[in-house]
Amino acid sequence: MNRPTSTAVRAAGILALPLVLMSCSSWHSIGKGPPADYVAREKPRSVRVSLAESTLVLSRPIVRGDTVVGLDLDARPVRPVALPAADIRNLEVPSPKGSTAAKVVVGTFWVTGLALAVAFAFHRDPGIP
Repeated sequence: MNRPTSTAVRAAGILALPLVLMSCSSWHSIGKGPPADYVAREKPRSVRVSLAESTLVLSRPIVRGDTVVGLDLDARPVRPVALPAADIRNLEVPSPKGSTAAKVVVGTFWVTGLALAVAFAFHRDPGIP
């Protein structure tokens, strides 16, 4: 088997699992504060907005006056959405799933995988004479 290809495949496998595990997330509420204040202060990448009769996810939300504006990525074609802040009943943001210990284990695994991938990338096999 060709050594560089074998090393690349192993390195990709080492990096793939932690990346998949770290991509798991759930939603948590921001609490009782005004949603527009949270969006303006924290600048989240996405938010899940609950209105009286619907729920939608906005990507790249910003505040303009008394309105929260973002992109509805579930719509086809993707469209901008403007929601009056007063109509927002609940605002949630994504957060990684799992306990802190699990996150530390996954992070350690990822760093180890990255270190191994770098080591494999720079490893030179002297060959057999």
